[in-house]
Amino acid sequence: MDLNHHFMILSVFLSIIITQSLSQLSRQTEYQFVFGIPDSGWDDVNHTPHVFITTSLTLPIETTLSIPGIGFKSVNVVTKSTAVDVPLPENILMMAGDGKQNKTIIVTASNTVSVYGFDSPRGNGDGFIAVPSAQLGTQYYAVSASYRYQNTHTSFICISSLNDDTSVFIKTKSGQEHNLNLNKYESYRFDSVTDVSATFIGSSKPVAVISGGNPAGSTKIESMFEQLPPVHNWGKHFLLTPFLSIQTGYLYRVFAAENSTRLNINSNSVTLDAGEYYEGGISGDIVILLSSNLPVMVIEIMRDRDSNLGRGDYAALLISPVKHYTNNVTFPVFRYINTYYTINYYINVVIDCYMVNGLLYDDIYIESMTGWDHLTSEDGSMCVVRRTVTTGSHSVSHSDVSARFTVSVYGICNCALAYAFPAGITYRTDTSRDISTESGLTTSPTTMTTQTSRYEEEMIRLIQVGTSDIYLQWEDFMLEGDISSFRVFYSVGDTFDSTNAEAIFLDGDENGVTITGLDSATTYTIRVEAVTDDDRYRLGEIRVTTQPDIIKVLDTKATELEIEWNSYQPDEPLNHYRVIYSSGAFLDIDTAESLIVNRLDKRVVITGLAPNTEYTVTVEAVTEEQIIIEVGEIQVMTDSATISNMTNSRNVALIGGAAGGGALVIIIIIIVIVLVCRRNGSSRNQDKRSTKQSQLGVTPKPGVAGSLNSGYEDHNSFDPNGHMDEAGYMEIVSHEYQTTIT
Repeated sequence: MDLNHHFMILSVFLSIIITQSLSQLSRQTEYQFVFGIPDSGWDDVNHTPHVFITTSLTLPIETTLSIPGIGFKSVNVVTKSTAVDVPLPENILMMAGDGKQNKTIIVTASNTVSVYGFDSPRGNGDGFIAVPSAQLGTQYYAVSASYRYQNTHTSFICISSLNDDTSVFIKTKSGQEHNLNLNKYESYRFDSVTDVSATFIGSSKPVAVISGGNPAGSTKIESMFEQLPPVHNWGKHFLLTPFLSIQTGYLYRVFAAENSTRLNINSNSVTLDAGEYYEGGISGDIVILLSSNLPVMVIEIMRDRDSNLGRGDYAALLISPVKHYTNNVTFPVFRYINTYYTINYYINVVIDCYMVNGLLYDDIYIESMTGWDHLTSEDGSMCVVRRTVTTGSHSVSHSDVSARFTVSVYGICNCALAYAFPAGITYRTDTSRDISTESGLTTSPTTMTTQTSRYEEEMIRLIQVGTSDIYLQWEDFMLEGDISSFRVFYSVGDTFDSTNAEAIFLDGDENGVTITGLDSATTYTIRVEAVTDDDRYRLGEIRVTTQPDIIKVLDTKATELEIEWNSYQPDEPLNHYRVIYSSGAFLDIDTAESLIVNRLDKRVVITGLAPNTEYTVTVEAVTEEQIIIEVGEIQVMTDSATISNMTNSRNVALIGGAAGGGALVIIIIIIVIVLVCRRNGSSRNQDKRSTKQSQLGVTPKPGVAGSLNSGYEDHNSFDPNGHMDEAGYMEIVSHEYQTTIT
């Protein structure tokens, strides 16, 4: 083994380590949350803010909560059955009038979690769900409310920075402008005696924003606040639901970021321009279906139990757009510290009516439980199930992984006391955004330039990607005139090529299309248009890459198969892999069986098979959004019983050799170090190696750990028979299965 080969082995090891490190760094912000908690204004000795951390995963997840400004740190482990409640010192609250502060809270986790903030004094406060750092942005509109005593009303905006040298621009509805600069993990509280609703917040780098106020006009009465989604995470379809036990109904506000935003509210139309909001009120148990032609933000406001609006039972509830609905959520029900009143706690679950029977509350089907109250939307398509719950940690899930729902959690008593927050929000990962560089400073509330591609992609949903087909759906929307047809155009490449584009024409009542006959591992740009009698409308344009059909067979036995596949990196966070198999040359859905594989694994052993039988095996990647992407399909024959026995003997020898693999790695590294030292002392060897290196022309690539592939295949000189190539290296492959995974 010559010196160049030693260097290439070391390069492979280093490449694997670097690749894993970069992968971990790329997901860091997905498991990080940055925010501040505002002071709710009640002077009370039991004034204790809390942060709750939950997960729907069964594996233990390590979490760290830190507040660098005061030197606070708490490390905990969270599981689905054990939520983490971190009580915080009162001095971390962002106080009125303090301006710039060092009270930013940072939560990091080793895997997927949800984070909730809560300020829980004896008679005031509210709760919110934190937005992951990866989903923060640079453009926000503030939310508040004021219904009485405006001369004493206090509303606020709390801003927390993720990066040094972050410029922040604030412009109120009245035209007042404020500019400031924040460094990493610094925070700032902006206070006003008037309603700050629709105040624009722009920044040069991503920030976290919480806003709210005291709607009844007194700091001693109910406070409300929510962490705000940035404009790019707004949506177009919402369902607003009444609060159980509240007889006076609810209020709601809809905020627009673009001119000519048209709202459809239970068949009533409203038009807004950028920076405007619409407020409506509902009496009684009425469900509202709300849709818009452009993205909006919707806040529902719980009002007092009596008809007197000055009473103060107010709480803000951020309404999740349908596109952010989830399939499985674990959430806390906060307990108010109050010994004077009886406080009741509730949840609302919103879901398609035909999916209600599959809902589970704390892993029990709700259809087998009593105490659930049911409501239905005006058109009969969406249902709301409500009930009282106990404090502590609870979960809502569904037996069908394709089902989507959202959960609202709230607590209230017959006094000046209430809170509300959303639990079932799954923010989509936007791979077109670089949150470290994007800026909202150049955008004012009245001249915002629409980021068209981002908003258009909300209309189109990628359902499934295969090696040769793509399945898309699009949402309902409002257009001037009836839709007569849809046109779907697609072309190869990252940009749309109208000259070489293919076209598919559909009837106006269709809401999806399957594009077939595509090439594997190829990027396509797809454009969807709606046609009315008078005009054509572009619904969206997205880029999708079909999947490579690569699966490798590692071992075959009479009753077992071991396969391995390429690691798949979808645009959405990956949830798990699904391996489906059946006997025969084609996958038989009626007889097929399946296995669920952890998203971090790329191989599986299929057992219980018949000897000397052909099987078709399909591997699918399933994202957090339950989008199914076909990784690949393969046909493979199990061994006969005789061949299997011979193979077992061979495998014993291989396993014995693998046991010394760790020692072999150490020996190789030592040899390389020695040879490096020799290399520095020998110019003649250096010249020889340089000559040899120029002959190779091969760039090392990391191989799959544990596979037979040496990890540096030269595709130009690859010999499928496993012989030496021109560079002098042996490519080790199975003679029967020649697919190489890199």
